[in-house]
Amino acid sequence: MWACSGLLHPVMTRLQPGAATRAAPADPVQLDRAMTPAAAMAQAGVVSVDALRVVGWPRGSFYQLALPDQPALMYLDVVTGQVLKDGDSAYAQHLARHFLGDTESAVTAVERVTQFDGEYSEVNRLLPVYRVRFARDDGMRVYVDTASSRLATLTDDRKAVLSRLFTNLHTWKFLSGQPRLRFALMGLLVAAILLTGVLGAWVFLRGLRRQHEGLPLQRWHRRLGIGVALTTVCLGVSGGHHLLREIGRPPPETPLRDVGYAVADFPKSAGTFLIEPSRGSVQDITAVRIEGEAVYRITYMSAEVTAAHSPSEGHAGHAAARHVGGPTTTQAWVRARDGAELQDGARRHALSLVRKFADVAPEAVTAISEQKHFDGEYGFAFKRLPVMRVDYAVPGQPRDYLDLRTSTLAARLGSNDALEAWTFDYLHKFEWITPWSPLARDAVAMLFALGNATVAALGGLLLIRGWRRRAV
Repeated sequence: MWACSGLLHPVMTRLQPGAATRAAPADPVQLDRAMTPAAAMAQAGVVSVDALRVVGWPRGSFYQLALPDQPALMYLDVVTGQVLKDGDSAYAQHLARHFLGDTESAVTAVERVTQFDGEYSEVNRLLPVYRVRFARDDGMRVYVDTASSRLATLTDDRKAVLSRLFTNLHTWKFLSGQPRLRFALMGLLVAAILLTGVLGAWVFLRGLRRQHEGLPLQRWHRRLGIGVALTTVCLGVSGGHHLLREIGRPPPETPLRDVGYAVADFPKSAGTFLIEPSRGSVQDITAVRIEGEAVYRITYMSAEVTAAHSPSEGHAGHAAARHVGGPTTTQAWVRARDGAELQDGARRHALSLVRKFADVAPEAVTAISEQKHFDGEYGFAFKRLPVMRVDYAVPGQPRDYLDLRTSTLAARLGSNDALEAWTFDYLHKFEWITPWSPLARDAVAMLFALGNATVAALGGLLLIRGWRRRAV
């Protein structure tokens, strides 16, 4: 089962749907005649918000509000303060069409997803999201996060079938209702795989002079077995390490976020003090908290476009090559109460989040660096880019990865996480081949998966033949 799923994995990565773009929409924010956020919220009867953004799209520019205990986001026209009816659903459709590159197909359903399921699994990380279904022959579903204008994943009918097949063969989803039994059986078989690989190589080398003896089936079993023995052990070690980590890992929780603002925190519109228009058009304005004060994080978008890569959904491509493509952006941090620009805003914002999320003093921070691509430790599974990596001088303190756009703790990774990521990338997925050719990596992975499957099949045939002889 594991060898067959290893054969299936590269096929899935080549056949699954790709996004037209992964960059957020480039619709500029217009604030020329905007009401202040405080006035707009007061008009709508809002007294406090968890989060505030200004988003632009063809319908206009809107204050996007996350209200306490309200599932859907509220959208207020920045000029009139009027509430946009079903605004979150409409914005989800706009994002889905943007990422898919499909402006023609009809939308058949827009559904809010608040928990992971068989199609939208834990590997996608982002919750809540909207699932936007399109009337297409491939049954396309696009999952988008309206709170950050992100694409979570795309799924068509073919990917859904292959994913179900893979999860049942590889992670034994059919036993998800019996986690103890599942982990026990997997652990037992991983140990058996390691033992088989080591003892098989020992038996082969011990009888090296007799390798030409026996039936053709036995000779092929020996030759193929020694040919794939190293990969058998590598896959067993990395799979076993991953399994042990999964046993002790708690269920995924909602990421930590710095939320909660009062209407009085936003007495002025960001449009009254947008700085240096020469930086480009304004793509996004998000309220954040720095040193206890509400601050507008303004993202300017220039006309220059960076190289855009289209990473697959957590499977294909070298981790270090997965970047966020699209227009070049720069940020400015402006105090909401008076428009004063904060110098070194990214670092100050990161330190404010450290004070909230980390159980260490900010003085223990040794380095804060922006990370614009996924790597061996902070891989594609974490979804969020760019992030700020925070290193600490405290022994044993994990590294924090902070998403400044949403004031979220994207990941907290220690040395064990780094080791797991390394073994999984280099022993399990053969990422060390990727710098030369991703296609070569997939070919090698499939070759060894086929070899292990063939050895298992030949061993099974030999075992059955032996049973029949003894029965006779």
